Amino acid sequence: MSALIVGLVLAFSPAGGASPAAGPCPVPGMAVPRYPAQRLISDTAGKTIVLARIDDCGRVVEAKVDTGSGYADLDEAALSAANASVLSPAQRAHVPTGWVKLPFSFAGISRVSPVAPDWPSSHRRPRYLPDGEPIGFETIQALQDAKLMRSVLLKSPYGSAKGGKGASVWTSFTQEESNPRHFWLAYMVGTSVPDETGTQRHVSEVVAMARYRLVEEDGQPVVRLALLCEADGEDCAQISTFLLEGLPIAKPPRR
Repeated sequence: MSALIVGLVLAFSPAGGASPAAGPCPVPGMAVPRYPAQRLISDTAGKTIVLARIDDCGRVVEAKVDTGSGYADLDEAALSAANASVLSPAQRAHVPTGWVKLPFSFAGISRVSPVAPDWPSSHRRPRYLPDGEPIGFETIQALQDAKLMRSVLLKSPYGSAKGGKGASVWTSFTQEESNPRHFWLAYMVGTSVPDETGTQRHVSEVVAMARYRLVEEDGQPVVRLALLCEADGEDCAQISTFLLEGLPIAKPPRR
């Protein structure tokens, strides 16, 4: 894998308010910072926290470095990405003041290879059913902040694909730290949208998180699937239907 670059909402600042939005709201998404070539070649890592002010649509209208990485070009790349980002309604719900801290991590060259999931043999052909046990978090950001998952990167059961409206779709797969029979799948969507100058920018967002809870019911293997989704209602229904068809690594019995 190449550079690992992350841009997500982290914390809030207590001053100021959101600016009124002018015109229709653009498509939400966190812009991916462009890794300076020389820094990538030299395997330089760093993290920049940008303090940004957003308008009512979630657009960043003002940005400045809150905590620098120690490298001016990494900080500049983070600022450019912040200025091209648009927070989703779910993210804006946690920004009552209009100011937000956005972290951008430049992790150098990743030498970590994903490993095969430690999926129990007892659940190679389970039934998949909706889970009545709630995930326990109201937003994807709150779930990510809880840091329930192991840091080991698992091979995703799915490859990337083209979704509707020209969007790309991909997933990541992890295991819960405290319960090895809980697996988590992040469903991500990325797309290119034009900014005010007509330049295309790539934005990506985790739109759903699924928990696979491995249990036995009436002596039979069952995977209970819980979904936390922040996409449109119709899209969430389609994601749920797709995931309930079963993982490629553990298909349900033939009907």
